[in-house]
Amino acid sequence: MCTSPVYGQSNPEACFNRQLNAQQQIDQCRALLHWPAADTPEIATSQDADIVLKLAELYTSNAHFGQASELLGALQYRSQVLSAEQNIQLLRRQGILAYRQGQRPKALRLFSQAIQAARDSEKPLLLAMTLSDAGTAHLAMTQYAEAIDHYRESLALKEQYQASPSSQAVTLNNIGSVFRKLTDWAQAEHYLNRAVQLYQQDNNSDQASHSQEELALVYLQQGNSTQAIAILRQTLAYFQTVANLHAELRVMLLLADAALNHRDINSAANWLQQAEQLDLQLGPSDQSVILRLQLGKLLQQQGHYQQAEAMFSLGQQLATTQQATDTNLQLQQALVDNAIAFKQWQSALRYQQQLTMAQLAQYQQNFADTLAQQRSQLEYEQQQKAIGLLSKENEIKALQISVQRNQLFMLLSAGSLLLLLLALLWFWQQRKRQHARQQLEAELAWHARQFADLGASHSSLKAAFGQLNLAIMIFNNKQQLLFVNDACCRLFALPLSAFNSLLLGNFIPPQNDRFWQLWNNDEPVEHEYLPQQSLQLGQQHYQLNFSVSMLAREEPLTLLVLSDPHQANSLPCSALVPQASFSQMLVDLLLSSLAAWESSTNSSRIELAEQSGIWRVSIDDGRIRTRSLDRYLSVKTLPKHPRWREVLRTAHFVLAQCTLPADTQQQLVSKLNSVTAYIRAQSLL
Repeated sequence: MCTSPVYGQSNPEACFNRQLNAQQQIDQCRALLHWPAADTPEIATSQDADIVLKLAELYTSNAHFGQASELLGALQYRSQVLSAEQNIQLLRRQGILAYRQGQRPKALRLFSQAIQAARDSEKPLLLAMTLSDAGTAHLAMTQYAEAIDHYRESLALKEQYQASPSSQAVTLNNIGSVFRKLTDWAQAEHYLNRAVQLYQQDNNSDQASHSQEELALVYLQQGNSTQAIAILRQTLAYFQTVANLHAELRVMLLLADAALNHRDINSAANWLQQAEQLDLQLGPSDQSVILRLQLGKLLQQQGHYQQAEAMFSLGQQLATTQQATDTNLQLQQALVDNAIAFKQWQSALRYQQQLTMAQLAQYQQNFADTLAQQRSQLEYEQQQKAIGLLSKENEIKALQISVQRNQLFMLLSAGSLLLLLLALLWFWQQRKRQHARQQLEAELAWHARQFADLGASHSSLKAAFGQLNLAIMIFNNKQQLLFVNDACCRLFALPLSAFNSLLLGNFIPPQNDRFWQLWNNDEPVEHEYLPQQSLQLGQQHYQLNFSVSMLAREEPLTLLVLSDPHQANSLPCSALVPQASFSQMLVDLLLSSLAAWESSTNSSRIELAEQSGIWRVSIDDGRIRTRSLDRYLSVKTLPKHPRWREVLRTAHFVLAQCTLPADTQQQLVSKLNSVTAYIRAQSLL
């Protein structure tokens, strides 16, 4: 004989193991908790709360409602231990307990609170489960439209967040059941077939068989007994394989019902005989009432009026004991049909009156439940509004007190912060001035040495290349470094003094045979491109692209342009481009400026010429023309000595007056800088 484990001799896996029977799971869960009082466990951690929630679920499913209620009450008392998800699960468990106890309005109110909490916590799958719970409550209260709305929202969330196929199938099965009650057979078949497919996809044969039962009911209610019987025989075979006696009994009763509807008395008698044996083996259950109903129908078809009447009456007593309201109504209808079949008109009238009274009572109960649910929901909303207003009032009072307490502190803090900022500003300025002074002294010393060595030649080099954004070095015919511009210093992040004593050979290794052959033979070199050159300068290693050109000045000079290969458009084009390329650059800049103007202002080049005042506007044959501007829109019509200042002014005017997209503005500025660099170099060399 197995004994229950004691405290500390269980593990969470055993508590949540669905392969164990309900009592074994309960024993394993209880052994994980410390019980200072007989029915109240100690809940100190979030893990304890999970176990208590599972234990409450087990008690509820096994109709131990008192124990489940005590556990959920203990959890509510220890709400500070619970996470947001556990608080939602607590509301769900309380709602399910109320539903199982027949308190449907209360259950629906708790489910509504759980739904709101799940929405606020942004937990979509938990929200889907809670919506399904609420849909079941609406279904029990015959509020079919509300049930379908909740089920469909639940299904959409499960599909969106990829819940398991079995989880999606549960909701599909519920939707199919609602449509069955609404006698919408096509929709019912559609959703139930989808549920069966998903269960089978998830290898959940047990639940797939339950959905097939529901599908068989759809066929039975349509009068398609043949197809219904085929499905029921298939599900019965499965339940017999897994030894699920309760499910076997349920399916046998459905098969008997199908046989009775088909007037197959022998088959019905056979199924009911097997069902009676299972009922004796299982003891009283929810199927015992349905068994009495089917036995009464069999006796009626066999012509035994009194025996059928007695069986229906026995079933009524059992239904009253089990509070099976729907089955009780079916039994009363069966009594009416039995009396009519045997022409017992007085009995038929009496039973019909009883049925009418029972149906009226059921309608009144449903109406009362709906009214209670709406009243409960309204009271809950009013309570929430009152709590919200009270919370706002408390927040306002707390804020006022906080403001009053902090006013003096804020004034003192502001004064202290101001003094601190002034001190930091003074310190920063001192450091900045010292750094600038040191940098200036270093630059002055280097320039003084270069000035002494080169004289006026150094000044011209600085004027020509000092302001360019390209990183430039200039070497003499002895490979000695004569000039380094600021852009080159920024590229290496080094001061000018770091470049002293560097030679051209330090940058272009002897392996570049072609370059050194041209250089040694004093042959002209123009835009010689040397990509991915490795360079060691100080402690740093660099990988750069070089462009080398020879300049003819007072003495032969070598111009080295350096660029970073990892930056977009990193390879620089020399400013000394041929005149034909410069003409194309001017035309391209003006066309880009005109396109940016038209796309930004939705106006033509005539408005650009008039508003800028740069280009002349004339009237020819009654038409407004911009002849001078039009000549700059093509290389073929560009003047031999173009007025490049007007093109530059036009580009600057468009950039100043138009709000352009970032990529358009960047492209226009890049073209403007290229033309400006060319003009500056050409004018100074």
